[in-house]
Amino acid sequence: MDFMQFHAPTKIVQSPGLLTSGENEFSTYAGRRAIVISDQVMASLDVPEKLIRTLAVAGVKVGIVYTEVPQDSDLQVVSHVAELGRNCGANMLVAVGGGSVIDTAKAANILLNHGGELKDYQGYQLLTEPLYPLVVIPTTIGTGSEVTPIAVIADHEEMRKLSFVERFITPELALLDPEITYTLPPKIAAATVMDALTHAIESYTCLEHNPMSDMYAVQAIQLILSEIVSGTSPEFDHDARAKLQLASTIAGVAFANSMVGGVHSLAHALGGVAKVPHGVANSIVLVAMLRYNFDAIEDRLAHLARAVSLNGAGDDSEAAKALLFHLTEIQALLHELTGLPTKLQDVGVRKDQFAEIIDRALEDGSTIYNPKELTSESLMAILEEIY
Repeated sequence: MDFMQFHAPTKIVQSPGLLTSGENEFSTYAGRRAIVISDQVMASLDVPEKLIRTLAVAGVKVGIVYTEVPQDSDLQVVSHVAELGRNCGANMLVAVGGGSVIDTAKAANILLNHGGELKDYQGYQLLTEPLYPLVVIPTTIGTGSEVTPIAVIADHEEMRKLSFVERFITPELALLDPEITYTLPPKIAAATVMDALTHAIESYTCLEHNPMSDMYAVQAIQLILSEIVSGTSPEFDHDARAKLQLASTIAGVAFANSMVGGVHSLAHALGGVAKVPHGVANSIVLVAMLRYNFDAIEDRLAHLARAVSLNGAGDDSEAAKALLFHLTEIQALLHELTGLPTKLQDVGVRKDQFAEIIDRALEDGSTIYNPKELTSESLMAILEEIY
């Protein structure tokens, strides 16, 4: 290894009930004016209203509440949120929601500070100055966006996902309240956990992994594989759900410092072209991509197999294959318990979309970190396998 760096600036606090009792954490921002960003699901559960009361106790003023973030937030939504924040004089953002909500807040923070069109900022580390404070309360158990310097925003006109990688968009504070996740439908819980598992596995196997990110990735994988069934099933265990929430954040720290790979390349493309939810896409693609990468990552898959006590296998090849078999079993079990899709045809993807999906995947920034070169032919074979 010639060079590595590791950056984990977000303060992370986990405790049941933080939504309504986190005023001590928010007191740092007393006197600021916040724009609160969420979605309609959270609004229907009065989550933003509970948050506003907590902010008021902490002395944080709320300029406006926006609860219309869609599942795949886009350029227009981000611009609108930034305009609302500017009009109310916001100098702080608070996001309570899943990955789309958090990424919207990250991207809006750029425009709130610097103006212009969001497309102007697409790329890697273009910003030179800090932005307004961003506090996030994740409501799913998978995105890890609460600790990453990455935002992914849809450009629906061009049917693609745009990535923004900026250390200044990393949230200052992440409040993990397991109780918020209790209302997640089992299918969404399963999809978001598979998203977190993909983050951790790709972090560990991509070209940019390093000893620090490896440590976080392995811990996340161990937690997820031990709790994924009891934490996502219809009769889920509360302690398991809290562990999965924390594992998602740990996986976020891992891939924030090592990036991901081909699973995400295809998942982003499937989201942009065919509107497949990100966690669902990652879940469907994961094992097939690991099979494709197998000869390049056999030793690392074997290490993961032993780390999660799949000790029945002998040499590295057998251990690595045991891990892939275990992941396949988990996919099947989650499908049985929660209805999580396992094939592209089950989520409305058409074969006549394959060519465009492949083009988008090859353009995706995650592709360059995949441990094995991706080609049009290899991606087509993977799509056919998981169709």
